[in-house]
Amino acid sequence: MVTFILKQAQDLRQQQLNEDEKEALIKQYIDNELLYLEAQKQGLDNDSRIKKQMIQKMTLLLTKEVPEPSEAELKQYFEIHKEAYASPYKRNFNHIFFAPGSTVPKDFVALITADKTKARTLADSSLYFGDTLPHMSDRDLKMNFGLDAGQKFIDINDSLWHGPIISILGQHFVQLESVEPKVYANFDDVKAYLSRQYIISKHKKQLDVSLDALREQYTVEVDWPQ
Repeated sequence: MVTFILKQAQDLRQQQLNEDEKEALIKQYIDNELLYLEAQKQGLDNDSRIKKQMIQKMTLLLTKEVPEPSEAELKQYFEIHKEAYASPYKRNFNHIFFAPGSTVPKDFVALITADKTKARTLADSSLYFGDTLPHMSDRDLKMNFGLDAGQKFIDINDSLWHGPIISILGQHFVQLESVEPKVYANFDDVKAYLSRQYIISKHKKQLDVSLDALREQYTVEVDWPQ
């Protein structure tokens, strides 16, 4: 079950999960099972709704109503979670592409450096990308080129040409042209969304406390995949 949960999440996100993310996913699964067991103990399994709805019902029973936050509380919440409301770094690349099966000329990086125009005449055109890769976030790079190739794009931190970077689409030679910094939202831009997020966060803290108490009542063993 653990292997299935991790694979399903990884396939959905199209990127590798770090250890914290893996533990959080399994913790969430265990918590749902605990909530379901507790719902059964309290007789909620007589309800005609499905297991997921029973878990949601038990979750509601373990949380209390949270009053609407004040302006000051919202501003404090915003400052703590400012990163969540920022657009990510984005990179702009110059790009030369070779389709799968194409022969890449020897010392092609040196050829690009010496004569970029000539080098482009030796390459292929891409159905997906042109001579530039503009406004690419880390997520964009990994989703478009795969996890390994995307990370190689991300790791470039100079203005030299790099390649070949082999992706699921072909071979790429790229030059980092510029990096767009994070853009942080201001309070007024996101104020309309903050109240809901604030209340959700308070409910989550309440639920965490209740789940901590529930875990003390059960023995939980996780068979982690090797």
